[in-house]
Amino acid sequence: MAGFETSSGVVMFALLELARNTEAQTRLREKLLATELDWKTTENLPYLDAVSRESLRFHPSSAETHRIAICDDTIPLRRPVTLQTGETITALPVRAGDEYFSSPDLSAVREKGLSMVQGEMYFRRDNK
Repeated sequence: MAGFETSSGVVMFALLELARNTEAQTRLREKLLATELDWKTTENLPYLDAVSRESLRFHPSSAETHRIAICDDTIPLRRPVTLQTGETITALPVRAGDEYFSSPDLSAVREKGLSMVQGEMYFRRDNK
């Protein structure tokens, strides 16, 4: 999977979303034209980075990753969770052979007509 059509797919979806959102496209174009582009400056363009991250969030190069546990283990939780029984857990137990996968559900986002390119969510307050 690594490297197979991933770069071209990511670029294709980023361009598609920019075509759908002309406001973001115009803003990105203005940012790019306002600077002399070279490798070093592209690393310091927050809006380009934000648009790239937002595109990857909605169109990951690998939309689904299947995982099968090969041994018993635990997955730590960021915060403790209190179950309906009142028990508090800080990790999820995983048994060997259990199958887990991660797949973003974007259908609800698309059904509501929400805009995909919202790069501002990746900016810090001081990085406008």
